[in-house]
Amino acid sequence: MDNPIVKVDDILSFTPNPDSDEYTLTRVCGGVRKGLIALIEKLERIPQVYLCARGDSKDSLVDHDLFFTRELSSLFIVGAKARSNINTPVDRNTHFETDSPCWSGDLASLIEQVNKEITNKPKAHHIEGTISEQFVDKLRYLDKDSLERWKIFFLAFLHNNGVCREFKRHSPMLSVAYGAEKYRVARCFALSRRPDGKGIVFLYALNAEWPYYIRTRDFTDELKRYGVKWYPDNNHEIMLINGMYPHFLLGVFEVTKRRTPRFIINPWLYEILLNNGVFDYSEGLNIDQANFKTEAIRLKYSNFFFHLIGSQNEYVSELSQFTPKRVYKP
Repeated sequence: MDNPIVKVDDILSFTPNPDSDEYTLTRVCGGVRKGLIALIEKLERIPQVYLCARGDSKDSLVDHDLFFTRELSSLFIVGAKARSNINTPVDRNTHFETDSPCWSGDLASLIEQVNKEITNKPKAHHIEGTISEQFVDKLRYLDKDSLERWKIFFLAFLHNNGVCREFKRHSPMLSVAYGAEKYRVARCFALSRRPDGKGIVFLYALNAEWPYYIRTRDFTDELKRYGVKWYPDNNHEIMLINGMYPHFLLGVFEVTKRRTPRFIINPWLYEILLNNGVFDYSEGLNIDQANFKTEAIRLKYSNFFFHLIGSQNEYVSELSQFTPKRVYKP
């Protein structure tokens, strides 16, 4: 499997400064470059990690350049969030525990929307089947945890489908690619909407034991059990619930149509590589998040997600006041 770090023109980073969001990108030394290449090769091999790539782009070249010159410090403190974390009140979200029973009209409406998306596909796509009324009736007799899992399952379907605009505006999912073609897939997504030919690719080390993600192939296989034939998982997609933690964000590529001009190493990973340390793929990087709230607001987030070290539960809360809600597990 190709290591894209080998083909990058420049590998850069900066020293984190908890007292300022200003930074200067500098080229890393040969030892850090070798250490990064070795780390990527290791993470590709071990089964405890899905090494993932996510393609993205900015609205203009000006915004693209500002991302690299002004926003990286905030990114590596806050991470990259799903749309449900942007200007969306927590009570509008649909993927966490509430005081009301999980089985309610909104789950029935969710399944109705899923069936609508399936039946609206062109015949030439060879998509078949719907979620039956008998299935919906049986859900009423399941326990709360099972109902929560089904809810996040159908939310993942709507995110993967990508057609329902109202849902996508508040989606609790963030898509990444994994496997042998992840860089090609991420690069295509990064450049597909940019006529100027500049994009961004995030490199993320997902702990495979962390319960808050869904592989597209898993829900495609599950749909088959209920009579729905869906698209094949050609892009090898994983949907992260809530987004990417900065603790597992290894860095960011700048990509163009023919080149990869630079890779910016997460500054906390840079410190580890500089001192010949070891990356903890289970709990991630030890990041100074003292300014988390300030940086999250600066990036226009209205709520945030978190977990406690050693815990297998994830929570979401408003930024304005601490009101944690437990997030559904798939």
